[in-house]
Amino acid sequence: FFFLMIRRPPRSTQSRSSAASDVYKRQILQIVGVFQILNCFSEENYDTLVSNITQYCSKLLKKNEQCIAVLQCTHLFLNQHYRNEARAFECFKKCLKIAQTCLKSNIKNLNLYVSILNKFLFFLSAGVEAVHLDDIQTCINLINEKIEEFKSSNSDNVESVMRYLANTSTYVQEKKNSGAQHFVEINMPQYLSLIHISEPTRQAEISYAVFCLKKKKRYV
Repeated sequence: FFFLMIRRPPRSTQSRSSAASDVYKRQILQIVGVFQILNCFSEENYDTLVSNITQYCSKLLKKNEQCIAVLQCTHLFLNQHYRNEARAFECFKKCLKIAQTCLKSNIKNLNLYVSILNKFLFFLSAGVEAVHLDDIQTCINLINEKIEEFKSSNSDNVESVMRYLANTSTYVQEKKNSGAQHFVEINMPQYLSLIHISEPTRQAEISYAVFCLKKKKRYV
């Protein structure tokens, strides 16, 4: 017998609900990680359990957390012990729908599309047929459309998201250069992180200021 118990967050007050939601999210993500390596279930029982996990993920209090949690659930349907590309694609569709809603309410949620894009690329590299180039290009085009607004939003996650996006574009370019067939048709610009953007290009020699600290004498 296998018992799956996830504590539901209370909804009495906003502060309690937010704190409990964090616990709830961590529980789900831990379960998703464990289930990827379990091989002791029949296909029917496994399908029932991972379906319940995915359903719980879609009930997190915050929409952006729902998106990330459901996105992680794609691994439940695409791993070394179980493969159901149709169910994984359903998770992707749900994530895109949630991300669209989140982006309309706040531009800082553009990071959700960057996360979805990376998950698409991960499974594309693994040869998953359920991942379509059209979906990848749609994510890239939307990011291109909103990136300037995002950078000027003064959001606290701008630097980390731009670094993540820069690493993603570098990865895609490296795959293209290596001749990876599925990556050749992806049209993605080379993004720079804010560190690279703010770093001035110095043509002249760099001069360094040297500071000498004089030790004070002690008088007895």
